[in-house]
Amino acid sequence: MSSMNTAAILGERAVLPPSTFARMPGHVAAPYLRPVPSADIGHAAGPRLHQMFATHPALRTLSPAERQGLLQGSRVRTLRRKEVAGSEGDPVNHVFLVLDGYIKLSRLVSDGSEVLLDIASPSACIGEFAALQQQPLDVTLTALTPCRLLLMNARHFRQTFERQSDGLRALVSLAGDRLLAMTETLVDICALPAAGRLAKALLRLAPLSSRKAATGGTVSLPVRLSQSEIGMMTGVCREAVNKQLRAWLADGLLDMTAGVVTAIRPAALTEVLEIAT
Repeated sequence: MSSMNTAAILGERAVLPPSTFARMPGHVAAPYLRPVPSADIGHAAGPRLHQMFATHPALRTLSPAERQGLLQGSRVRTLRRKEVAGSEGDPVNHVFLVLDGYIKLSRLVSDGSEVLLDIASPSACIGEFAALQQQPLDVTLTALTPCRLLLMNARHFRQTFERQSDGLRALVSLAGDRLLAMTETLVDICALPAAGRLAKALLRLAPLSSRKAATGGTVSLPVRLSQSEIGMMTGVCREAVNKQLRAWLADGLLDMTAGVVTAIRPAALTEVLEIAT
């Protein structure tokens, strides 16, 4: 597919200057895309990585030669918890594929507060739309856990998908799904009471767990969000989050350690959500 056709579908905008946005307080800042000692793409490109390519809606449309081309121009970066992989406004030099761990996608709003937009789990791509449109990164990427990311060259990624109409349609479909999810979140903020929004946010974390529900329907959460971060997801102030979580702890709907939710009981929280709606 030509660049002109790509622009017709996704829109084409000029590349903006590098970001002047400051790193968010409380995060461990790191030089953007700094070299990673001993990062070995050959080691990472094992069966699990190829399985991610084979199951991702857009990456799976690529031919073996196209997949290999992306891998040859890629490398692996390891992140510590709270380390920033890229900030809002940074030039997009790479498209990120999450190999291990969980990445927080957030933005700063006009009053300087942070809004948590999504959590990227293993096999998720980040920055693909900015790469296609040659725009700067529109979110800040922060590791919620220790992570490994596959960094695919943005120019190579764009050129590959400009020639791959099925893959481009899959990317557009993914963009539509994300827009619907964000719209639902906005509607929830307007329509649901705080308890309903908090229950729904915690239920969104349950599918991230690779562990099946234990006896009693308990699901351990692989991502431990602070109460402030839960508030960022739901539009609920931290004080109200703390009050509701402690009430649910007393009622046995969840488990907490040092103020952080470590496990939930989805069936019970689903009942709370149903009452709220």
